[in-house]
Amino acid sequence: MLRSRGESHDKTPPKAVTPPLRVLAADGIDLAAAAAALPGLEVVPAAQAGGDGRARLCLVAPGADADAQAALEAAGLGHLPRVVWNGDPAALVAGMGARLEAALADAGAARRSAALLRREQEALNRRFKALEGLAWALGGPQASLALDWPPGPATATVPEGSATLRQALPVDVSGLAAVDLLLPELTPEEAGEVVVAIEDSEGHLHPLALAATSVERADGWLRFAAETPLPVDPQDGVLLAEGLPEGTIIGLGHPVPDPDFAAHGLEGGDGCTLALRVWKGITGTAGSMAPTAPAVAGLVHERLLPADLPRPALIARPRAARDHVATDFWAKENAVLVHPSTAGPVCARLARVPVAGVQRASAVVHAAHPRSGVLGFAMGFAAPGQATSDNWQQFLGPWTYLAPGSWGEVHAPPQPSAARMGRSCDLLLATCVAGEATNESAWALFRAFRLSRSAPE
Repeated sequence: MLRSRGESHDKTPPKAVTPPLRVLAADGIDLAAAAAALPGLEVVPAAQAGGDGRARLCLVAPGADADAQAALEAAGLGHLPRVVWNGDPAALVAGMGARLEAALADAGAARRSAALLRREQEALNRRFKALEGLAWALGGPQASLALDWPPGPATATVPEGSATLRQALPVDVSGLAAVDLLLPELTPEEAGEVVVAIEDSEGHLHPLALAATSVERADGWLRFAAETPLPVDPQDGVLLAEGLPEGTIIGLGHPVPDPDFAAHGLEGGDGCTLALRVWKGITGTAGSMAPTAPAVAGLVHERLLPADLPRPALIARPRAARDHVATDFWAKENAVLVHPSTAGPVCARLARVPVAGVQRASAVVHAAHPRSGVLGFAMGFAAPGQATSDNWQQFLGPWTYLAPGSWGEVHAPPQPSAARMGRSCDLLLATCVAGEATNESAWALFRAFRLSRSAPE
């Protein structure tokens, strides 16, 4: 907008004039003397205030406090503090100081209450978000699988000296309940010495305790669980592990393109992640994240390599098989090969394994060739001579299917009646080709076994 030549361009608003602080004087107070003693303050008679909102305190004469209080209440100013005036301004300062301290105390209490309400509100919001996410994902169970990195074709070992194993997690750690790690060679005593924790982005450590039932499962997977799902805001986190013995074999996942998510602190990691599973729950709830398999007390676990076992022999093969079917012990790999057929599953037997009273059995399996098809594995055990070419399938546990180059584990169904096993047992190793047109390079290997037997009395 154009202005005329004589129009001023200064549009600065005038400064507001702050009125002086008003002080009331009750009956018996010399107004002139009080005004002279309190320069900069406006002293007015209390009888003329009439609900004045600018008044901050009232001066009362010595011995007239009760009468002044009644007069103030009648005028609607009973909330004003009263100061006994004897002509000394210091009394006024002391009264105002007390008033200020009371106001500061009230303000501090209000801030503390507001902070408490804010924390409670944030905690409720976190719980509602976790509950809503869990309900949307899986319909509201107590825990959900938030991350699953299956075993890949490689393993790594713990280097010499004390080292901290670090694995960055690509999921937020809010509500994290447990982590499963593949440590197939640890004894129960060694597993109890492992220290695992989650470090959040703020640098706080959240310890995870070993679930004893995961040791009893004897499948190589160890579960480390939090007492309750972590009650933190959604944020990044890192898995830390210490106390692993030198040379411990750790299962690895597949290589990742981002080196930040590769496992650090191992020999032979080659840019791979750890083989792990991350479980999440509802924050603020207490619940055990024990593995699903029940614990069996009083078991002794024996780890056996294929070189320690009898040589395999086929007991079942498809009658229509026209392709290559075989079983053998590969000494250089220290593994048992059970080469399947596209016509159906194949079963090999390790006869009279010298372990008495076997109740459970499991094995680490490997689809060893990178260009094989998807391979299926299963295992079982029976008393010597009990499994035949006609009934071998009834002794097998669930099938596990692996992509080319992948690792996994298989479990035999539990056998509570260990007395029938005698002093030895037969291990049954079954494989198959899952929907592939050829069984070329179907290197289905059983690399390690764990047999659980009754403890001697």
